[in-house]
Order: sequence, then structure tokens, then C-alpha cells
Amino acid sequence: MKRKLLLLILLTLSLSAVQAQTKLKWNALYWAMGVVNMSAETKLADKWTFNGDAVYSPWKSIEGNPMRFGQLIVEGRYYPKGAFNGLYVGGYGSYHRLFKFTKWNYINHDKYQKGNGMSFGATLGYQIKINDRWAVDLFASYGWQHSRYKGYIKSTGEMYVGKNAMVTLQIRCIFCLPTGKIILNIIK
Repeated sequence: MKRKLLLLILLTLSLSAVQAQTKLKWNALYWAMGVVNMSAETKLADKWTFNGDAVYSPWKSIEGNPMRFGQLIVEGRYYPKGAFNGLYVGGYGSYHRLFKFTKWNYINHDKYQKGNGMSFGATLGYQIKINDRWAVDLFASYGWQHSRYKGYIKSTGEMYVGKNAMVTLQIRCIFCLPTGKIILNIIK
């Protein structure tokens, strides 16, 4: 496992140095918590880019609360001054799968959820180039999220709720580097 992780890091660093039109990045805070993730942003035209993220949390239990989920995010970005340069606006869509997950308001309540969902929204951001290999990408997103899941009681495995739907507004604030990204999610 450690060898594969080291190989992935070395590959990421070498690819980011070779591909000037594609920036590879990851969420450093997620990696520190053992959540696997990778992101790539590639230039489509002079002022347009495409960004894609993949996130997977393998945690079967964090202090007795399951946290296994996966998420795929795609986003189109428009940079008025040219790709990867300064201010940008974008639109994103995502799909998430809750394999066995405890929602924040059910932590330590003997409950977990299984299901899936999607979200769509808009992004406003600013990318600051530090040098040829490094940049800082700051952005905030606002959008709509819809989830369908079943709820279960951990101790018995019984279902406590059938199909359920939840709609939330989401604000995502992200600080990232081409080879490191820190994310803060605030969900209303």
C-alpha cells in the first residue's frame, strides 16, 4: 500500500511537470485523513478549462461511525484573461455514492445511511500562478444537492427509514495547489 501511494505521488509530480496544459492536484487535508482523491484541470481552449475530481473514503469506522463514500465532480471553467490566469467562473455537477456513511447530524446516534445523490452549481474563483509548477486556486461554489438514501440502525441493521430525499444548499471553499488542495465544505 505504501509503495503504491509513493508511486502515485511520484507519477503525479512528474506528470504535472511534463504537462503544462494539464494541472494535477489533490486535497492534502483529505490525504492526511486517509481519503483518496485526485483532481485534474486541463485546457480546452484559450479561455476554457475542464476540471475533474474523484474522491473515495475507505473508512469503515471513525469512532464507530461509518464514513465510506465516493464522489465524482466535473466542472467547466471560463477564464476571461486566459486559461489558468486569474479570475474564473464555472459550472459543476457531481455524483456521490454513500456506501455506508454517517451523516453529520447522526454521528454517535447508532445510525448510518446508504444511497446516492447529485449536485449542480456555479463557481467563482481566482487562480494565482506562483511559478511554472505551482499555483494557488481559491474558489467558492454555490449549488443544489439531491440525495436518495436508506437509513439503518447500526446495532441491529434494521432499516429506520425507506427511500428518503434531501435537498441542501452547499458552499464549497477550496484552497488548492496543482499538487495539493485543502477543502472546507459548509453545508446548509
